[in-house]
Amino acid sequence: MDYTQWAQEYVLEQEKLKKKLTSLRAELRERLKSGEEGVYLLKRRIVILNSMYIDCKNTANILMERGRRLNVKEACA
Repeated sequence: MDYTQWAQEYVLEQEKLKKKLTSLRAELRERLKSGEEGVYLLKRRIVILNSMYIDCKNTANILMERGRRLNVKEACA
């Protein structure tokens, strides 16, 4: 299994989530300024997506490290 490639898939998902979070945070600022409803649900969505973002980031880092260790083992063998 290619851990580095697998990690890159998580990085791509992480980037997608980051873009979505950026737009949702901007929407939240606008709603707060204008006093629109739905702020609670928007904040909740941001928290959930932020958690997913952090999970993708951590998983990508773990997979990249594992891929590096396997490459070192193979090079030494």
